[in-house]
Formats: sequence, C-alpha cells, structure tokens
Amino acid sequence: MTVNPSPNAEFSFSNLGSSFTFQANNLGLLYNWNFFELGTSIVANPVLEINENGLFPVLLIVQNQFNCTDTVERQILQLSASIAEVEGHKLKVYPNPFENEIQISLIDESFEFKILDLLGKEIMNGKGISEETINLDDFISGTYFLNIEFSGQKIVTRIVKQ
Repeated sequence: MTVNPSPNAEFSFSNLGSSFTFQANNLGLLYNWNFFELGTSIVANPVLEINENGLFPVLLIVQNQFNCTDTVERQILQLSASIAEVEGHKLKVYPNPFENEIQISLIDESFEFKILDLLGKEIMNGKGISEETINLDDFISGTYFLNIEFSGQKIVTRIVKQ
C-alpha cells in the first residue's frame, strides 16, 4: 500500500486599496479559488478587485500530482473601499492609499473622526462638516483605521500611508 502526501491548502493575501493579491502557500498541481459572488480563478496567485466594504468568503481547493486534495475556507475583511453608501449618506475617504493627507467628504453632515494604529491606540481625533482635509504628514508609512461617526452611525475604514 502506498500512502501519498496530501497538499496543504493554505493561503495568504495582501491588498492595496481595493486590489487583493492571493498567494497559495503550498505547491500544488491544480488550484481552484472560489470567491463566491465575486468570481472564481484557477491560477496559483489570483488578483481580485473588491470595491465594497464587508466580509467576503474565500475557498481554495488544491490538488497535487497524486490527485489528493485539500480545502480551506476563510473570510477576508475589506475595510478600505473609499466610497461607502450608508443609509442614503454618501461618504468618501480619499485618496487611499495616501501620501500626506486624506479628504473626508460627507455631504451636509457634521462628523467626528478618530485615527487608530493597528493596535487600537488613538493617534488623532477631530471634527468636520461636509468636507475636511486631514494632514497626516507626521504619520509613518503603514496601515491605520479611520473611525467616522455621524448621525448616530459609525463607519470604520482602513487607510494606508505610502
């Protein structure tokens, strides 16, 4: 009796704004990615555009040269779509990624914002009405979370300083 090794269907991903690059972490012969309502792919390292905020399932099936398969399903969270529609309010946060400043636009609404680092530590806060430019020149390159509260609602989006 011969016991053949099975593949390990693990993956990692990186993203810049709405562009996600997925990497299969194990060599396989065949890859079957299922992004459900967002599409499918059979390449080892697909690129996917996700233009809305939310939680999205990703399923990867890997098959090796012995016809053995392994499957993994994970959820990915997209929080950096730059335009969000929230109960009739159009919120824009741009550019994202940014170099020195971001613009928050929320038509005819006052809002409060907080910027947090990846550990959840508040780095900056402030208030605005309709449109506000926030200077982030002193921030180091990296990923931050922008919390915006208005009209009893709260939006959290990820922003990236280049």
